[in-house]
Amino acid sequence: MLRLPNARRPGLSLTEVLVTLFVVAIGLISLMTLFPVGAMQMGQALRDDRIRQTANQADGMTRIWWQMEVVERPGMEDAFFTAMDNPGGSLPPRAPTDSGPSYPVFLDPIGWQARSPATQNWMTGATNSLPRRSARPLGNSLQLTARACSLMDDITFNPNGTPDTTSGTASPGSLVREGAYNWCAVIQRPVNSNRYTADLKICVFHTKGLYGGHIPGLNQTGSEAILSGLQLNAATAGTTQIDVQLPASALALRSGSWILDGSNATVANFYRIQSITEIVAGSRTILELDTPLKSNASQIYVIKGLAEVFDRPQLTASGYRRQLP
Repeated sequence: MLRLPNARRPGLSLTEVLVTLFVVAIGLISLMTLFPVGAMQMGQALRDDRIRQTANQADGMTRIWWQMEVVERPGMEDAFFTAMDNPGGSLPPRAPTDSGPSYPVFLDPIGWQARSPATQNWMTGATNSLPRRSARPLGNSLQLTARACSLMDDITFNPNGTPDTTSGTASPGSLVREGAYNWCAVIQRPVNSNRYTADLKICVFHTKGLYGGHIPGLNQTGSEAILSGLQLNAATAGTTQIDVQLPASALALRSGSWILDGSNATVANFYRIQSITEIVAGSRTILELDTPLKSNASQIYVIKGLAEVFDRPQLTASGYRRQLP
Protein backbone atom coordinates (compact mmCIF):
# COMPACT_ATOMS: atom_id res chain seq x y z
CA MET A 1 0.00 0.00 0.00
CA LEU A 2 1.40 3.30 -1.06
CA ARG A 3 1.68 6.03 1.59
CA LEU A 4 0.88 9.58 0.44
CA PRO A 5 3.35 12.25 1.39
CA ASN A 6 2.39 14.71 4.12
CA ALA A 7 0.16 17.25 2.27
CA ARG A 8 -0.95 19.50 5.12
CA ARG A 9 -1.35 23.16 4.01
CA PRO A 10 0.94 25.49 5.97
CA GLY A 11 -0.90 28.14 8.08
CA LEU A 12 -0.21 31.15 10.29
CA SER A 13 0.60 30.89 13.90
CA LEU A 14 -1.31 32.90 16.49
CA THR A 15 1.78 35.02 17.07
CA GLU A 16 1.95 35.99 13.40
CA VAL A 17 -1.74 36.92 13.37
CA LEU A 18 -1.33 39.13 16.42
CA VAL A 19 1.74 40.86 14.93
CA THR A 20 -0.20 41.49 11.71
CA LEU A 21 -3.17 42.95 13.60
CA PHE A 22 -0.81 45.20 15.55
CA VAL A 23 0.84 46.54 12.38
CA VAL A 24 -2.57 47.13 10.72
CA ALA A 25 -3.85 48.92 13.85
CA ILE A 26 -0.82 51.22 13.90
CA GLY A 27 -1.39 52.06 10.24
CA LEU A 28 -5.09 52.78 10.76
CA ILE A 29 -4.39 55.00 13.77
CA SER A 30 -1.77 56.91 11.79
CA LEU A 31 -4.20 57.34 8.92
CA MET A 32 -6.97 58.55 11.20
CA THR A 33 -4.73 61.23 12.70
CA LEU A 34 -4.31 62.74 9.24
CA PHE A 35 -8.00 63.72 9.05
CA PRO A 36 -8.05 66.29 11.89
CA VAL A 37 -4.63 67.58 10.82
CA GLY A 38 -5.89 67.93 7.27
CA ALA A 39 -9.03 69.70 8.47
CA MET A 40 -6.93 72.14 10.50
CA GLN A 41 -4.66 72.82 7.52
CA MET A 42 -7.67 73.39 5.26
CA GLY A 43 -9.16 75.79 7.81
CA GLN A 44 -5.89 77.72 8.06
CA ALA A 45 -5.56 77.83 4.27
CA LEU A 46 -9.11 79.17 3.96
CA ARG A 47 -8.41 81.77 6.65
CA ASP A 48 -5.19 82.88 4.95
CA ASP A 49 -6.98 83.12 1.62
CA ARG A 50 -9.76 85.28 3.07
CA ILE A 51 -7.24 87.51 4.84
CA ARG A 52 -5.40 88.06 1.55
CA GLN A 53 -8.65 88.86 -0.23
CA THR A 54 -9.55 91.36 2.49
CA ALA A 55 -6.10 92.99 2.24
CA ASN A 56 -6.41 93.31 -1.54
CA GLN A 57 -9.85 94.89 -1.16
CA ALA A 58 -8.50 97.27 1.46
CA ASP A 59 -5.57 98.29 -0.71
CA GLY A 60 -7.83 99.09 -3.65
CA MET A 61 -10.39 101.02 -1.58
CA THR A 62 -7.70 103.07 0.17
CA ARG A 63 -6.04 104.04 -3.11
CA ILE A 64 -9.39 105.04 -4.64
CA TRP A 65 -10.18 107.24 -1.63
CA TRP A 66 -6.68 108.73 -1.70
CA GLN A 67 -7.14 109.68 -5.35
CA MET A 68 -10.76 110.87 -5.11
CA GLU A 69 -10.72 112.57 -1.72
CA VAL A 70 -7.12 113.84 -1.55
CA VAL A 71 -5.30 114.20 -4.86
CA GLU A 72 -8.31 115.41 -6.86
CA ARG A 73 -9.59 117.77 -4.14
CA PRO A 74 -6.73 120.14 -3.26
CA GLY A 75 -7.73 122.38 -0.38
CA MET A 76 -10.81 120.23 0.39
CA GLU A 77 -9.13 116.97 1.35
CA ASP A 78 -10.82 114.30 3.47
CA ALA A 79 -10.47 114.35 7.25
CA PHE A 80 -8.04 111.42 7.32
CA PHE A 81 -5.63 113.49 5.22
CA THR A 82 -5.85 116.68 7.28
CA ALA A 83 -5.51 114.67 10.52
CA MET A 84 -1.94 113.81 9.52
CA ASP A 85 -1.16 117.52 10.07
CA ASN A 86 -3.55 118.36 12.87
CA PRO A 87 -5.39 115.48 14.62
CA GLY A 88 -6.72 117.77 17.34
CA GLY A 89 -6.67 117.31 21.09
CA SER A 90 -3.54 118.80 22.59
CA LEU A 91 -1.26 117.40 19.87
CA PRO A 92 0.57 120.31 18.22
CA PRO A 93 -0.11 120.84 14.50
CA ARG A 94 2.64 119.99 12.04
CA ALA A 95 3.46 122.47 9.32
CA PRO A 96 2.98 121.40 5.68
CA THR A 97 6.60 122.39 5.10
CA ASP A 98 7.92 120.14 7.89
CA SER A 99 10.67 117.76 6.74
CA GLY A 100 9.82 115.23 9.45
CA PRO A 101 7.06 112.62 9.34
CA SER A 102 3.38 113.40 9.75
CA TYR A 103 1.15 111.92 12.42
CA PRO A 104 0.10 108.34 11.63
CA VAL A 105 -3.66 108.08 11.08
CA PHE A 106 -5.89 105.00 11.27
CA LEU A 107 -8.27 105.08 8.31
CA ASP A 108 -10.72 102.87 10.19
CA PRO A 109 -14.36 103.40 9.12
CA ILE A 110 -15.67 100.36 11.05
CA GLY A 111 -13.91 101.37 14.27
CA TRP A 112 -15.10 104.94 13.78
CA GLN A 113 -18.71 103.80 13.32
CA ALA A 114 -18.49 101.58 16.43
CA ARG A 115 -17.90 104.48 18.80
CA SER A 116 -19.70 107.54 20.03
CA PRO A 117 -18.78 110.98 18.63
CA ALA A 118 -16.83 111.74 21.81
CA THR A 119 -14.36 108.88 21.29
CA GLN A 120 -14.52 107.85 17.64
CA ASN A 121 -11.60 110.02 16.49
CA TRP A 122 -9.01 108.29 18.71
CA MET A 123 -7.68 104.77 19.14
CA THR A 124 -8.77 103.33 22.53
CA GLY A 125 -11.00 106.42 22.87
CA ALA A 126 -8.22 108.28 24.70
CA THR A 127 -7.62 111.79 23.40
CA ASN A 128 -4.06 112.35 22.13
CA SER A 129 -3.55 108.67 21.33
CA LEU A 130 -3.28 107.66 17.67
CA PRO A 131 -5.92 109.47 15.56
CA ARG A 132 -8.69 107.49 13.86
CA ARG A 133 -10.85 108.71 10.98
CA SER A 134 -13.43 107.41 8.51
CA ALA A 135 -13.71 108.10 4.77
CA ARG A 136 -15.95 110.87 3.46
CA PRO A 137 -17.74 108.75 0.78
CA LEU A 138 -19.12 106.48 3.53
CA GLY A 139 -20.66 109.25 5.62
CA ASN A 140 -22.53 107.87 8.63
CA SER A 141 -23.89 104.84 6.75
CA LEU A 142 -23.16 101.61 8.59
CA GLN A 143 -24.37 99.63 5.60
CA LEU A 144 -21.92 101.33 3.20
CA THR A 145 -19.12 100.99 5.76
CA ALA A 146 -19.75 97.28 6.23
CA ARG A 147 -19.77 96.67 2.49
CA ALA A 148 -16.63 98.71 1.84
CA CYS A 149 -14.51 97.49 4.75
CA SER A 150 -15.36 93.81 5.22
CA LEU A 151 -15.94 90.60 3.30
CA MET A 152 -19.70 90.19 3.32
CA ASP A 153 -19.60 86.50 2.47
CA ASP A 154 -20.57 84.76 5.71
CA ILE A 155 -24.15 84.45 6.95
CA THR A 156 -25.27 85.34 10.47
CA PHE A 157 -27.53 82.74 12.12
CA ASN A 158 -30.15 83.09 14.83
CA PRO A 159 -29.90 80.96 18.02
CA ASN A 160 -32.35 78.44 16.52
CA GLY A 161 -30.10 77.89 13.51
CA THR A 162 -32.12 79.85 10.94
CA PRO A 163 -30.45 82.61 8.88
CA ASP A 164 -30.81 86.11 10.35
CA THR A 165 -32.87 88.41 8.12
CA THR A 166 -33.88 91.12 10.59
CA SER A 167 -30.91 92.62 12.48
CA GLY A 168 -27.90 94.74 11.69
CA THR A 169 -27.40 96.18 8.24
CA ALA A 170 -29.78 93.91 6.34
CA SER A 171 -32.74 95.17 4.35
CA PRO A 172 -36.02 93.51 5.46
CA GLY A 173 -36.05 89.92 4.26
CA SER A 174 -32.41 89.84 3.14
CA LEU A 175 -29.62 87.87 4.80
CA VAL A 176 -27.38 89.49 7.39
CA ARG A 177 -23.70 89.10 6.50
CA GLU A 178 -21.28 88.82 9.38
CA GLY A 179 -18.25 90.59 7.95
CA ALA A 180 -15.98 88.46 10.12
CA TYR A 181 -13.02 89.64 8.03
CA ASN A 182 -12.65 93.42 8.16
CA TRP A 183 -9.85 95.93 7.78
CA CYS A 184 -8.38 99.32 8.50
CA ALA A 185 -5.42 101.18 7.02
CA VAL A 186 -2.59 103.09 8.70
CA ILE A 187 -1.38 106.08 6.67
CA GLN A 188 1.61 108.30 7.44
CA ARG A 189 3.68 110.66 5.32
CA PRO A 190 7.40 109.91 5.88
CA VAL A 191 8.17 113.51 4.87
CA ASN A 192 5.32 115.84 5.70
CA SER A 193 6.23 118.39 3.05
CA ASN A 194 5.80 115.70 0.37
CA ARG A 195 2.03 116.01 0.61
CA TYR A 196 0.85 113.25 -1.71
CA THR A 197 3.28 110.48 -0.78
CA ALA A 198 2.40 108.34 2.24
CA ASP A 199 3.37 104.96 3.68
CA LEU A 200 0.50 102.47 3.81
CA LYS A 201 -0.09 99.51 6.11
CA ILE A 202 -3.20 97.33 5.90
CA CYS A 203 -4.50 95.67 9.09
CA VAL A 204 -6.87 92.71 8.69
CA PHE A 205 -9.05 91.50 11.57
CA HIS A 206 -10.74 88.13 11.93
CA THR A 207 -13.69 86.92 14.00
CA LYS A 208 -14.52 88.15 17.49
CA GLY A 209 -11.77 90.67 17.18
CA LEU A 210 -12.02 94.40 16.83
CA TYR A 211 -15.79 94.84 17.07
CA GLY A 212 -17.32 91.66 18.46
CA GLY A 213 -16.73 89.42 15.46
CA HIS A 214 -19.53 90.59 13.17
CA ILE A 215 -20.73 93.89 11.82
CA PRO A 216 -24.31 93.99 13.22
CA GLY A 217 -23.07 94.05 16.83
CA LEU A 218 -20.23 96.55 16.47
CA ASN A 219 -19.27 95.86 20.08
CA GLN A 220 -16.03 97.70 20.80
CA THR A 221 -15.79 96.76 24.50
CA GLY A 222 -12.20 95.97 25.45
CA SER A 223 -11.05 95.77 21.84
CA GLU A 224 -8.11 98.19 22.23
CA ALA A 225 -5.75 99.06 25.07
CA ILE A 226 -2.53 101.01 25.65
CA LEU A 227 0.39 99.74 27.74
CA SER A 228 2.44 102.65 29.05
CA GLY A 229 4.10 104.14 32.11
CA LEU A 230 4.64 101.67 34.95
CA GLN A 231 3.12 98.87 32.87
CA LEU A 232 6.22 98.89 30.63
CA ASN A 233 9.35 97.79 32.49
CA ALA A 234 11.48 97.80 29.35
CA ALA A 235 10.94 98.21 25.60
CA THR A 236 14.35 99.18 24.24
CA ALA A 237 15.36 99.78 20.62
CA GLY A 238 17.35 96.92 19.10
CA THR A 239 15.97 94.26 21.45
CA THR A 240 13.30 91.67 20.72
CA GLN A 241 11.76 91.64 24.19
CA ILE A 242 9.14 93.79 25.89
CA ASP A 243 8.99 93.50 29.69
CA VAL A 244 5.44 94.14 30.90
CA GLN A 245 4.36 94.57 34.51
CA LEU A 246 1.16 92.56 34.00
CA PRO A 247 0.15 88.90 34.11
CA ALA A 248 -0.14 87.12 30.77
CA SER A 249 -3.87 86.62 31.32
CA ALA A 250 -4.44 90.39 31.39
CA LEU A 251 -2.85 90.99 27.98
CA ALA A 252 -5.36 89.15 25.75
CA LEU A 253 -2.44 88.11 23.53
CA ARG A 254 -1.05 84.83 22.27
CA SER A 255 1.79 83.65 20.03
CA GLY A 256 1.21 85.07 16.56
CA SER A 257 -0.65 88.16 17.78
CA TRP A 258 0.40 91.66 16.74
CA ILE A 259 1.16 94.73 18.81
CA LEU A 260 1.73 98.32 17.73
CA ASP A 261 4.35 100.80 18.90
CA GLY A 262 2.44 104.08 18.85
CA SER A 263 4.76 106.06 21.09
CA ASN A 264 3.71 109.69 21.55
CA ALA A 265 1.42 109.47 18.50
CA THR A 266 4.47 109.65 16.21
CA VAL A 267 5.45 106.03 15.58
CA ALA A 268 3.41 103.31 13.84
CA ASN A 269 5.48 100.13 13.83
CA PHE A 270 3.82 96.72 14.13
CA TYR A 271 5.49 93.65 15.65
CA ARG A 272 4.40 90.02 15.73
CA ILE A 273 4.71 88.15 19.03
CA GLN A 274 6.65 84.90 18.91
CA SER A 275 6.14 83.81 22.50
CA ILE A 276 4.70 84.99 25.81
CA THR A 277 6.42 84.02 29.07
CA GLU A 278 5.15 84.93 32.52
CA ILE A 279 8.38 85.20 34.52
CA VAL A 280 6.73 86.31 37.77
CA ALA A 281 3.43 84.55 38.37
CA GLY A 282 0.53 86.97 38.25
CA SER A 283 2.55 90.14 37.78
CA ARG A 284 5.28 90.18 35.11
CA THR A 285 5.44 88.95 31.51
CA ILE A 286 8.02 88.92 28.70
CA LEU A 287 6.80 89.37 25.11
CA GLU A 288 9.27 87.94 22.58
CA LEU A 289 9.01 89.67 19.19
CA ASP A 290 9.91 88.34 15.76
CA THR A 291 11.90 91.49 14.86
CA PRO A 292 13.85 93.99 17.01
CA LEU A 293 12.19 97.19 18.16
CA LYS A 294 13.04 100.09 15.86
CA SER A 295 12.91 102.64 18.68
CA ASN A 296 12.39 102.88 22.42
CA ALA A 297 8.69 102.27 22.98
CA SER A 298 6.69 104.26 25.51
CA GLN A 299 3.21 103.31 24.28
CA ILE A 300 2.33 99.79 23.16
CA TYR A 301 -1.12 99.30 21.65
CA VAL A 302 -2.86 95.93 22.06
CA ILE A 303 -5.60 95.47 19.44
CA LYS A 304 -7.70 92.31 19.69
CA GLY A 305 -8.40 90.20 16.64
CA LEU A 306 -5.59 91.65 14.52
CA ALA A 307 -4.80 88.69 12.25
CA GLU A 308 -2.25 90.15 9.82
CA VAL A 309 -0.48 93.39 8.92
CA PHE A 310 0.63 94.06 5.35
CA ASP A 311 3.18 96.67 4.26
CA ARG A 312 1.88 97.99 0.93
CA PRO A 313 3.43 100.24 -1.74
CA GLN A 314 3.24 103.93 -0.97
CA LEU A 315 0.25 106.08 -1.80
CA THR A 316 1.22 108.67 -4.42
CA ALA A 317 -0.34 111.37 -6.57
CA SER A 318 -0.33 109.00 -9.56
CA GLY A 319 -2.64 106.35 -8.14
CA TYR A 320 -6.07 105.27 -9.33
CA ARG A 321 -8.11 107.73 -11.36
CA ARG A 322 -11.86 107.78 -11.82
CA GLN A 323 -13.24 106.81 -15.18
CA LEU A 324 -14.52 109.79 -17.15
CA PRO A 325 -18.07 109.51 -18.54
